[in-house]
Amino acid sequence: MAHVGALVELSKYTPLHAVKEWMGVSAGSFVAMCICIGFTLEELTEISVRFDFTNIKEVDSIPGWILHFGLDTGERLHRMIEACLHVKGLSSDFTFQQCFEQFGLSLRVIATDLNDAVTKIFSPYDTPDYCLVDAVHASMSAPYYFQPFLCPVTGHYLIDGAVISNYPLFVVPKEEHTRTLSILIRTSVEKVEELMDLEMDELITRPMNIALREKVNIETKFYDAHCIQIQLGEINILDFSFDEETKNRIIEKGRDAVLAYVEQERPKKRRNSI
Repeated sequence: MAHVGALVELSKYTPLHAVKEWMGVSAGSFVAMCICIGFTLEELTEISVRFDFTNIKEVDSIPGWILHFGLDTGERLHRMIEACLHVKGLSSDFTFQQCFEQFGLSLRVIATDLNDAVTKIFSPYDTPDYCLVDAVHASMSAPYYFQPFLCPVTGHYLIDGAVISNYPLFVVPKEEHTRTLSILIRTSVEKVEELMDLEMDELITRPMNIALREKVNIETKFYDAHCIQIQLGEINILDFSFDEETKNRIIEKGRDAVLAYVEQERPKKRRNSI
């Protein structure tokens, strides 16, 4: 939602149709995929506000939490990603190479390989025959909440790319950093007196959320790149039950972040010498 709000506002200042490469990690990979396969910003806004995201929850039985390393099977998430392809007349096995050939856009999706403990990059250059659905599912598999995605090619377990980096500019050649515009979601972690008062999913994901928050603080200092930073505060990004008012508020935060970025980048008027 925040990504969509940012893109809507950004489109007022720059022609997004001129962008030839999109990269996404976690929820950003879903937005990047949708842009690449032909969704308009109006359609993405409609999905963000109208779709009931509780429909993608598929909580496993208690033994499954232990055996499969996560609360949610991810099966409904997978079907939602597939449905987006189907809406655009594309098959479930639509690949990165096909996306590049049909739409002229290069999509890069970032996940984490649990077996090899490395960043996994999906793109028309690295994995031309890999399915978009599988890559985006892997990238969105937030650890401890979603069960890892089992890669059909390698048999490795894949999870959210943000585990290694929520700002993976290191996969882009250094000389391209200054020509890259990033949209970064930042959250804070609410202080609580009694941890046991939290919902199960909040308690399980809390350590990772703290680690990700601090990691982003460090990463943003490393790169000489343009970055729109969206501050979501204590909004839980794994809360799928947002009402319409909250969804619109998140979208507005994305728009506000772009306005702040544009103002910051605007050339400052020089004062006349006296």
